[in-house]
Formats: sequence, structure tokens, C-alpha cells
Amino acid sequence: MQNLDFDCLQYTISGQEHEFYFVEFSTLQALASLPADTLLENIIIYGNCTEVEELYLENAKQATIIKEFVDLITPALRDGVCIPISDLSMSVDKEILLSAHDDGEVTIQSSNFDKLREFASLILNKEGFNESVLKYAIAYPGIYHQVKQPNTIIRSYNSFDEYLTGTS
Repeated sequence: MQNLDFDCLQYTISGQEHEFYFVEFSTLQALASLPADTLLENIIIYGNCTEVEELYLENAKQATIIKEFVDLITPALRDGVCIPISDLSMSVDKEILLSAHDDGEVTIQSSNFDKLREFASLILNKEGFNESVLKYAIAYPGIYHQVKQPNTIIRSYNSFDEYLTGTS
């Protein structure tokens, strides 16, 4: 788990489900955007871990609030233990599903658009972005937007492959 330089955002809607996708963004960065007493449930973590790293992950699965999760993971980071999370999912505040892949891509998803938008807004604000970036992403669903603080849309891409190669 590490702090990454978030630079790409996508919003999608499918039926009643809304989703924000953050590229170059870690689980701890997302969780740090919410109040420490926010409820967590159903934590599932998979990683390619040593036995020591696996102990930290097993303990973190027992957390019931963000502060507990962070407190259980942070000592590993302080001790120089790299925790290679392949996949993670957890229920945040009962209505939002947070998932992460390779701890560098974070997705938040919910059928409660208002609550999801509030969470996305908190994330963007904490990362130094203003509300206009969020509004732009919502106005153009399904598009990957490369962004820069505080409110610049550098470029938009129709697919993740285009974003990776820098072509559109």
C-alpha cells in the first residue's frame, strides 16, 4: 500500500449502479478521505504475500471501522513490510462497495448516487481537486479523464487502453 499520484477518473452508470474509478490511487488514500469512524464490513483481501505480510492482511480483515483498518495496516508500512494486495473489496458505510486492484486502481460503487457522489467528492477534495472535475466526469460517463489539480481535464479517452497508450 502506497500513496500514488492519482491522475485519471471515470464515472459509469449501469442500471441502478453508479461507479467511480480512480487510476493510480491506493486503498489507504481512498479510506483517508472518510471519517475514521466510518463502518467497514465484508473485507476481502487477496495478495501474493509472505507469511508475515499475510498476518497483517488477516488482522486487517477483522476491522469494523476505517481507523481500525488503517491502524492494523500502518505498522506494516512503518516496518517496511510491503503488502502486495492483488484484490481487495469491502463494504463502506453499508452502501458503498470499495474495491481495489493491485492497490493502484480503486473503484467505489453504489446504487445510492448521492452517497457515492459525496464519497467521490471527499476523495477528490482530499487529493486537491475541486468539484468541477467531478461534475465533468459525471457529465461524460464511460470516458476516462486524465486530470490535474485543481480542476484541469488534461485529456479524455474512450478506453483504458487509450489512456495507457496516450492515444485517443
